Amino acid sequence: MKNVLLSSFLLFILVVAGYSQNHHSVAQQWNEALLQAIRNDFARPPIHARNLFHTSIALYDAWAAYDEEAETFFLGKTYGNYTCLFKSMPATSDIQKARETAMSYAAYRLITYRFANSPRIALTQLYLDSLFTSLGHDPTFESIDYSTGSAAALGNYLAKELIAFGLQDGSNEENNYANQYYYPRNGALAPALPGVGFLRDPNRWQPLSFELFIDQSGNPIPGGSPPFISPEWGQVCSLRTDSQRVDYFMSMMDLIT
Repeated sequence: MKNVLLSSFLLFILVVAGYSQNHHSVAQQWNEALLQAIRNDFARPPIHARNLFHTSIALYDAWAAYDEEAETFFLGKTYGNYTCLFKSMPATSDIQKARETAMSYAAYRLITYRFANSPRIALTQLYLDSLFTSLGHDPTFESIDYSTGSAAALGNYLAKELIAFGLQDGSNEENNYANQYYYPRNGALAPALPGVGFLRDPNRWQPLSFELFIDQSGNPIPGGSPPFISPEWGQVCSLRTDSQRVDYFMSMMDLIT
């Protein structure tokens, strides 16, 4: 009975989401899909700021690839030691449809990959699959050969390149973003006990120890002691640009939402 009720509830949510999706642009729909994935994941702001930025790049470049004047942000550019090769797309008779297709494939592939180990991946994947197929796309199409003019292949290629960039940008994504060098100098503080515990350096961060710790997203953290989130991210190679180009890209973003 519980399974039936849960299935009915999920179906209702998807129907409501589908109605809402019809009133928003494709870019907005994938932004909401990403936010839904973040809600279902662990509370880790630096990691999700990166996911938000990379997904925005995927959506923007999928749009810009079909504009003769717009400058791409990642396609055909070099950041750090990574170069994303790109040749211009062949002309198409339906630019809007091509843009929306490329956006959908890029966002779907990237979000699916980034949240594969999320604690509530089943709910996230259900949402992603429902949106993707409701837009008329085929999840089994995996070609990255966009030279044929395929917008879907362009989206797949763009996602593949962003994923490859992310695996070498210093975030340690392949190991679930675990800290590689940092360790706390101070012993854990137990809030239920008096005193500060073993404090070697009062100017350094001190972990907290709980019998049970649940993060802001409602996920229990193994061991009861939350780790220092992303202390090494100063070394992550960001997709940064100068202030003048930031203003340019921000103004162009308004055109796709």
